Amino acid sequence: MDESFLDAGFLFSWASDPFFWVGWDESFEEKLPRLYCPDFFLSGNLWKQFRVVKKIPKNEVGSWIEALQVHAAVPIWEGKGPSWERFQENFFDLKRRFQGGLQKGVLIECQESLLQVQKSYKAFWILCLLKRCLGLHCYGTWNLKEGILGASPESLFQMRSGVLSTVALAGTKPQGMSDADFLKAPKERREHHLVVEGIISSLKDCGKLKIGPTEVLPLASLSHLRTGIELELEKEADFCDLVQRLHPTPALGAFPQQEGRSFLLEQEKKVPRARFGAPFGLLQEGESQCVVAIRNLQWTQKGVFLMAGCGITEESRLESEWEEVLVKMASVRAYFQNAWEI
Repeated sequence: MDESFLDAGFLFSWASDPFFWVGWDESFEEKLPRLYCPDFFLSGNLWKQFRVVKKIPKNEVGSWIEALQVHAAVPIWEGKGPSWERFQENFFDLKRRFQGGLQKGVLIECQESLLQVQKSYKAFWILCLLKRCLGLHCYGTWNLKEGILGASPESLFQMRSGVLSTVALAGTKPQGMSDADFLKAPKERREHHLVVEGIISSLKDCGKLKIGPTEVLPLASLSHLRTGIELELEKEADFCDLVQRLHPTPALGAFPQQEGRSFLLEQEKKVPRARFGAPFGLLQEGESQCVVAIRNLQWTQKGVFLMAGCGITEESRLESEWEEVLVKMASVRAYFQNAWEI
């Protein structure tokens, strides 16, 4: 590997896999594995191919990056946002929509900086993720103009040997609440139930569904409700068809989907998501994996953007949801060694 990996490349690792997929030297040749990385609304260039693709053991990736001798600590930079005023306005607008049939929506807030990302920063951020994001799905892709890098707790799907696995991940434990109380909390249970219901509705005509128990997923600074879902496929499924069925789940979009579409499009005018919450996956021979692109940094030639969202239902309280957004943003800053000053 050479420094061209940091000019235009990708990395991807399923949490339970012992290796990373890495690639560089972007190509127009259609071959496997292929990287799927659209924006949230599934527009733009959906697929990327790379001339060089390698599978590297996780315990070797750090030394592999360090051998390039280009990583350097990112200077602390000042950020703008998130906007409390905008969040309040969007919160009460969404609450009014519940009178028209919408049951859940996700609000997004953003911090941004004018920092110009350099090659050495990408290397440093990758090393940070390797140290801090065990048990998460690590992902990223970039070129000389833009990029995304993150570690997500949420999978959209994994498809292998005729079985599709996915998860409903929704509901964030308030600070100070026990796991037992969290599992019974009315607002969190309802929010989580709507996500489970949305996924079941999307997949019910594709085969036999198996719904697992709802459990608490503990992360470094957050805990979520998690329900595993498996589907025995009746026939071979196409990667893009699965994405169209599942994305966005109510965990990142709205429920019901049809009523929520106009809400999501209006929110996009206020806080453009780009790839935040979008599907990010790898199509391989005989297997495919796709994560939900949350807990990340995105960057363009205009600067760096950190986003976080929260699920709003009829029971939601403004201050609690705002606190959830701040906690999620803090967790992402910790991934990247707290290199952001608010």
